[in-house]
Amino acid sequence: MAKDLSGVGLTLKGTDTTFFEKMKIIQKNDTLYLEVNDVNDVNEKPTFFTFTKQTDTSFVSEKTKNKFPKKIKYYLENEQLKAKVSNTDFSIEFIFERYNTKFL
Repeated sequence: MAKDLSGVGLTLKGTDTTFFEKMKIIQKNDTLYLEVNDVNDVNEKPTFFTFTKQTDTSFVSEKTKNKFPKKIKYYLENEQLKAKVSNTDFSIEFIFERYNTKFL
């Protein structure tokens, strides 16, 4: 049985959630993808980013036709999960906290 690798990302401003997305790693044929669903836009289809690089502590996924981001890098640094989303002109870095909840 395959292990489910999924999570959520959210941005807070104070105690208000300003952005929320669901993510999961899936395999189609022999290729890994990061599937991203913006739950704020119910009409939006998932965006699939193709894995282009992978190590024991990181991965990079890309969708070059996407306006932003074109590249997403997830990596462990000092036992903390971080991400960098970017295109050719701009990047944003994120630091994640782990929550164990039953409803996610």
